[in-house]
Amino acid sequence: MEIITPLIPNWIHNSNDYFTMFDLKPEDFHGPVLDCPGGFSTFNKSMHEQDSAVVSVDSMYNLSALDMSKHIELVIEGLADQLESHKKRIHYPNSQVPEDIIKVWRGYADEFLGDYSNGKAEDRYLSSDLQILPFENHQFNLALCPHLLFRNAQDPLPLLKEFLRVAVEVRLYPLLDKNGEVIDALGPSMLWMQEENLGVEVREIPYRMQQGSNAMLRIWQKECEVDS
Repeated sequence: MEIITPLIPNWIHNSNDYFTMFDLKPEDFHGPVLDCPGGFSTFNKSMHEQDSAVVSVDSMYNLSALDMSKHIELVIEGLADQLESHKKRIHYPNSQVPEDIIKVWRGYADEFLGDYSNGKAEDRYLSSDLQILPFENHQFNLALCPHLLFRNAQDPLPLLKEFLRVAVEVRLYPLLDKNGEVIDALGPSMLWMQEENLGVEVREIPYRMQQGSNAMLRIWQKECEVDS
C-alpha cells in the first residue's frame, strides 16, 4: 500500500464544523461548491443527502477504500499526538478531553468511509494535484479550504491562484499556526490579493478548535456579483 502524505495535514470535520468555520448560509449553495482539500470530513456526504452539489478534491482520493481506512488510522494516531503536544492551545468544548475528541473524529471518519466508494463512483470525491485542478474557469460558486493552506505551503500563491481560477469565491480556515501566531504567508498573500483587485475580508466566525483561531479569510472576484 502506498501511503500518501498530504501537502496539508487533516483535521477531521463534520458538516456542522464547515458551516461554523466558513460562516455558511443556505444561499451559499445556489451554485456548485468545491471542497478542497477535502480530507476525511462528512461535509460532502451531508450536502449530497440535501441535494447540494459539492465536489471534494484531495490527492489522497486515489486510495482504495481499504487503503484509505488504514491511512485514516495513521492520521488519527498523529492527531492524537498533536492534541497531547498542544493541549494548552486546543479549545475543548463541553469539558471534553483529547480522548473524547479522538472518539468523535473516529465517528466522522467512519461516516466518511461509508460514503467514500459511492462518492468516488459519482465523481463527488476526485483525486487531483491541487495546483492543477481539472475544472473550468469559475466552474464553482464557492471553494472551501479547511485544511491549513498557509501553514505547510511555503508559497501558497499557486494554490490560491488555482482556487480563484475555478471558483468565484474562496474561503480559508484557519489563519493561525500551531503556536497560535498569524501565519507568515498571510500578509504577502493579502498584498497580492489587493494588487489583483480581489475582494478580501477577514471574518470572525463562531468555530473554535485552537484557542484564538476564530477567523477565516474570504476572497472573491470583484467582477462577479458576490453577496456579503
